[in-house]
Amino acid sequence: MNAVNTLAVVANEMNPGSFEFGPTWWAVFIAAAAFSVFAIMGVFLWQAVKEPAAKPAHAPRRTPAPSPFA
Repeated sequence: MNAVNTLAVVANEMNPGSFEFGPTWWAVFIAAAAFSVFAIMGVFLWQAVKEPAAKPAHAPRRTPAPSPFA
């Protein structure tokens, strides 16, 4: 491979249309997508932890309500 061929190969690699995704690039892409999904889930979980705890419901009334006709 002489200098002209080397320059042509470098120029061809600089062309985005000639770029082919290999297995390594797919692995990097899938890892980045998975990381972004987990990061978004983590943000939502972090916000949920910061929410105040739900208050327990009031106990039901044990005595009947006073009658308005009494």
